[in-house]
Amino acid sequence: MRKASPLDESISLPFAKALFPLEIGTGSVHRKLFMVQESLIKECVTKSSCVIVGRCADYILRDHPRRFNVMIYAPLAERIKNSVNTLRIPEYEVNDYVKEIDKARDSYHKFFTDEKIDTVKYRDLLIDSSVMSQDECADLIIAAARAKLKF
Repeated sequence: MRKASPLDESISLPFAKALFPLEIGTGSVHRKLFMVQESLIKECVTKSSCVIVGRCADYILRDHPRRFNVMIYAPLAERIKNSVNTLRIPEYEVNDYVKEIDKARDSYHKFFTDEKIDTVKYRDLLIDSSVMSQDECADLIIAAARAKLKF
């Protein structure tokens, strides 16, 4: 077990250790970073079409008239297999790793949006990536976005 650090007390958000593995940062730093990201996301969508992955963009752009929000997911077993095969995470570490990342992402999303990350509230399309290839997922997203946004 890791020895406690004096910095442990300064990390107030549940996802902070996943975001800052060196234990650098505070709640106010995370909030400021989120506000900068939010501003950049809003600026990007006013200038041109763009793809934004994560960063609570589903929530930030929830009222934007031309947003198309996709959630790509897979069952835990598939994500574990992908982490071993693609990310080369050792099998003895992978289960805890994937669950830790899930928890960190959900905590981050919940903290800034008051919604769980897997909410469908602001989603236009949900895709189980375990049932089709990456190219098929991309084709589906493009077709659905064209249908909704009329381009």
